[in-house]
Amino acid sequence: MNKLLLAALMSSAFFAAAAPAAKPHTAPAPHGQKAAGTVSYSRGEGYFVKNTHPIPANGISCLWLDGQANFDQVFQKAPPLMNSKRTAPLSLVDAVAFAVIYQGTTVPEMKVTSVTVKDGAAVVAYTLTQPKSEGTATFAVPLIIVVDKAAIDKAGGAKTVRFIENGKEIGTVQAK
Repeated sequence: MNKLLLAALMSSAFFAAAAPAAKPHTAPAPHGQKAAGTVSYSRGEGYFVKNTHPIPANGISCLWLDGQANFDQVFQKAPPLMNSKRTAPLSLVDAVAFAVIYQGTTVPEMKVTSVTVKDGAAVVAYTLTQPKSEGTATFAVPLIIVVDKAAIDKAGGAKTVRFIENGKEIGTVQAK
């Protein structure tokens, strides 16, 4: 029975890793709000946080990463699982990455609800579901959002990024 369960878990991990890269999203504006500041984005999948990146004591790190060198200081592409194909790394030539990293004893599920630009700030809104903690291992789990610089400029420009988790602001970061 355990072998059957292990085989099922391994095959589901294989098919999840072999899934095609995420396509850019354009989230609709919430009901009653103007959609002009909504920007398209893509998720940076398949990356892990390098051990050299400092995580604050509260376990949450919010980042605005402009440029490939800044991105590569924090993240590294995870190797492919078993027979899955290696996906191409992100290119930040004409884009920026907004990231929030959670460090703790669980692996939270994070889903982006919208990426907008309003009053000179990019706003990344997402939901986070935290599973029950059952172990002592520590995980650093990133949510990486990639947005074209032209899309930000077209939506009005931004000098900061605000991260809104489950309706509550958890951090603001200035562009460098």
